[in-house]
Amino acid sequence: MVEEHSHERCQLHLPDFLWLLRDVDSIPASNDGRELTATEFIQQVLRKGASHKASSVLLHYFPSLHCLTINPPSTDEGVLSEITSNLENLSPQFNENIEFAVNHILHNVKVKLGYDTQIQCDGKMLACLIEQNFHHLNKRDSCIPTLRVSWLTAVELRLRKLADNLTDQYQGEMSTKLDGKLPMVEGENGETGETLMNIHLQIFAKTRLEFQKVMLSFQSQSLNDKLTRLETSLIDYFDKGIATIVSYLDQDKVIGGRLFNFIQANIRASEELCTSLYKSRYMSIVQPKLQNILFTQMPGDIDQELHKFRCEYFKEASGPTLHRVYKRMRENSAKLEGDLKLIPGPVEDLEVVGVDDDRVKIRWKAPTINLPSVEQYEVLIKSKGNKWEVISTRKGHSALIIGLKSSSWYCITVRAMSAKYTGNKVMVTRVRTLMSKSIQNTLHASAVLASPLVYPCLVAYAATSSITGGIMTKSPLEVIGGGLILTILPAAFVIGLTPIAGPLASSDQYKKEISDRLGDLSESDTEVLQWSTSGDAVVDVPDESDSDRDASQGEFKDLEESSDES
Repeated sequence: MVEEHSHERCQLHLPDFLWLLRDVDSIPASNDGRELTATEFIQQVLRKGASHKASSVLLHYFPSLHCLTINPPSTDEGVLSEITSNLENLSPQFNENIEFAVNHILHNVKVKLGYDTQIQCDGKMLACLIEQNFHHLNKRDSCIPTLRVSWLTAVELRLRKLADNLTDQYQGEMSTKLDGKLPMVEGENGETGETLMNIHLQIFAKTRLEFQKVMLSFQSQSLNDKLTRLETSLIDYFDKGIATIVSYLDQDKVIGGRLFNFIQANIRASEELCTSLYKSRYMSIVQPKLQNILFTQMPGDIDQELHKFRCEYFKEASGPTLHRVYKRMRENSAKLEGDLKLIPGPVEDLEVVGVDDDRVKIRWKAPTINLPSVEQYEVLIKSKGNKWEVISTRKGHSALIIGLKSSSWYCITVRAMSAKYTGNKVMVTRVRTLMSKSIQNTLHASAVLASPLVYPCLVAYAATSSITGGIMTKSPLEVIGGGLILTILPAAFVIGLTPIAGPLASSDQYKKEISDRLGDLSESDTEVLQWSTSGDAVVDVPDESDSDRDASQGEFKDLEESSDES
């Protein structure tokens, strides 16, 4: 027989007992013929077997014991075999019994209590209790835990499941709120506006409050110490499920939880957007001019294009990788832009400082643009009808070109060279070599034997091949100045005048005049460059465009026409 004080304590925790008897057509009458209710009938049956332990538990351990009967759903076997698809064919008595049972449960059955009268126990909590007891019963060498232990374990299990459900709810609300908005500013604590962290804090605060409300419903004075420790543990479990945060260098860093997944998704979206935006804007704004400078090898800058590119990038890009992507991509772009400083500028003050019948001496100054990149210079020459040809590369600032033809026009240029690029041929000088030595000697002899009046004219005519590449600008008539028409006579005729004129002029004076007009042809500080027209030692420069070729040929034509008129 169960002790009375024992079942009274259990009645504080166990729910009302409701027994539903299915497929009951009628209830037997009592011994005295009185009609019994279903509850009276079941109690009568249990009392007859009171000596049985199960009967005694049902009668004494539950606060109340009630019984309801339910008529058969139908007498048709076809309906009973497919009852869910034949709801409209169910027996009216069956439907009435079900409705009465539901109303009885909602209005008469008391709320189940937990460990004490302060805690209510719903169906989910009761299921947790049953689960815990079955778990212990199925373990080897285990005993059934006390009600206190079972209750605390069930509370923890229930709240952990609730924390998991609320974490899923948080993720769903975050996904809905961020749909179509990534990438966005991640944000810091205290930052206003719609940021990822602000959205997180709003949803997290609401979800955490809901979790705390449920947790408060399990508070009990008899379990206060245990529940306080459990509450701290469960709050930490819930918070880490949302966001696992560590402190690093006096800053909080998210390393796990559902929030971490959203942060990583925002970073990926920002990385993709910023990288794509950088490439597209750089290609459309900066790349065209940069490629043009590198292709033409004409020094220039892209400062305006870079400023416009930066403005558009930071206006349209967003997300936490905004500055990181820009810095990384700029490092790659700067390598290509650095080539702009390797394109040497044009040499300056290119001039002819000496001319003879087979040689020309030139001098130039280093370029002022990108001078540090200049390593050497490339000397090029072009005669009429030919392409530019590289004679030599050197490090000095002057060159003596030999092996030229007498009385011929040449275009000469010098280009600065770096380790990677060759400057453009901006400055070009034109020069005409002097007549051959034999003609100079003939004029020399004629000048010695001619009259004092003719001598200066012949000297002027012989030596007026411009030292700077020009042509004779004054006719012999203008040189004589007295209206005397000078005709250069054959050498034999001039010699025939010897008995008459005699040596009226000095040969040294003539040599001095010629030397002054030849200029500086010394080889002491100048590299001598032999020009070979055979092509064996000459490197061709890439072909000029049609316009460049036509222009250069026009220059030669203008020079020849001016020379013919003279």
